Amino acid sequence: MKDVKVYAQNLRSYNMGLDQGRWITLGIEEQELQRILTEQLHLTENHPDMAIFDYQADFEISEYVIMPENATDADGNVLNPKVGEQIDIAKDMQPQLFRYEKDTKKLSPVTGDNYKIIIYRGTDEETGEPDNDYDTEGWKWIEVSGQELPILERITENGTSFALTALEKDEDGRWNYIARRDYQVDSLHDDGDDGDDGDNGDHGNNTPMLGPDVLTDANGNKLNPQVGEVIDYAKKGVALYHYVNGNLTGVGDPETLKIETVYDENDWSVQYTEGWDVPTMTRKTKDATWIFFKAWEKKLETGRWEIIDTKRYEFDATDKVHSHSWVTKNVVKEATCTEAGNTEYWYCSACKKYFSDEAGTKETTLAATVIPATGHHYGEYQLTKEATALEEGVRTA
Repeated sequence: MKDVKVYAQNLRSYNMGLDQGRWITLGIEEQELQRILTEQLHLTENHPDMAIFDYQADFEISEYVIMPENATDADGNVLNPKVGEQIDIAKDMQPQLFRYEKDTKKLSPVTGDNYKIIIYRGTDEETGEPDNDYDTEGWKWIEVSGQELPILERITENGTSFALTALEKDEDGRWNYIARRDYQVDSLHDDGDDGDDGDNGDHGNNTPMLGPDVLTDANGNKLNPQVGEVIDYAKKGVALYHYVNGNLTGVGDPETLKIETVYDENDWSVQYTEGWDVPTMTRKTKDATWIFFKAWEKKLETGRWEIIDTKRYEFDATDKVHSHSWVTKNVVKEATCTEAGNTEYWYCSACKKYFSDEAGTKETTLAATVIPATGHHYGEYQLTKEATALEEGVRTA
C-alpha cells in the first residue's frame, strides 16, 4: 500500500484567511509529527486546532455520516421514552445518510435504492453468540412491515443505547458498510444514575459535557434564526455542564476548559466578546445551515488539550429576513458626580435586543451601556475664611 497523506491546516489561521497547510504522511515518527505540527503548522497548547482538508491514498476513505447526531425527533427534541414507550426509528428520528463533498465542503443528502440504514442484528462468527447493535437489556425489538428499521420499546430505566449502520450495495448486489453512529439514551432515574456505583448522574464519569441538546427561541420552539438575526449563543445556554448532586450545573475554567465554534463563513458572521468562548452570530443564508461546537480540556498530566465533547445544531432553510425596528437610539450621556451616564446604543423592538452599533451586529445589554456616576472627587483644601482673634478660620475642599 502506498503512503497515505493528509492535507492539514491550522484552523485558527485558516479562519483568519491564512494558508498554513502542509501535507503530512501518516505513520511517521511521533517526534517528526510534533515538529511539523509546531514548526510548520504553528500549533500551540493555546491554539491546537487543526482540520484535515484533503487526502491522498490508493483507497477510498469514507466520507459518509448518519444524521441526526443525537437521538432526537424531526424537530430536534430529545428522545428519552419511559419504560413501555416506543421509538419508531424510521418515523420518529427520520435518519438520513449524508456525504461530505470535498469541493463544496458541505454535507449532501444521499438517497437511492443502493443505500439503506439498519440496526445490525447477527451472530459472532467466532463465538456463535448474538452480536447486536442495540442494548438487548434496554430495548425490545419490534419488526415493522415494509421497512428496514424497527420500533424499539424501552424495557429499562437505566441508561441504554443503540446504533445505526449505513450500507451501500455494490455491483454484485452485496451490501457493504460505509458509516455508523452510536446513540446514547439517558437514564430515567431522578438522579440521572444508571444503576452503577457512580453518584454524579452521568454513569460515574463527571467529565463536562456540552449543552443544551436543543436550542429554543423565546416561545420554546426549536430555534431557526431569520436571515440577519443576531443570536448570542452563550445566552442560549451553549456551555459546558457537569453533574452536581444529580443536577446539571454550568462549569467553566479558562485555564483548563474551552469551547471552539466551527461554522461555514458563507452562512454566518461572528463576533466574539472578550472573556467568552461562545460567540454572537448573525445568519447570512436562507439555505439550511449548521453550527458545530467542540469542547476541549487541558489534561494536567500531559499539558495537552484534548476534545471531550461535541455538539452540532442544525437549522432549517428559511425565507424570513430580520429587519431591525429601532425604537430607541440613545446618544452618549456623560456621567456626573451624582448621575450615571450611558454609552451610545440602539434597541430593536422586533428582536427585543440592545446593540452597540446602528447596523445591529454587536449585541449588548442595557446594563453594559451604563457609565457609573463618578462620585465626588475633592481637591486640596483652600483657605476660604481667615482666622481672627475671636473666630476660627475655615478651609474648604
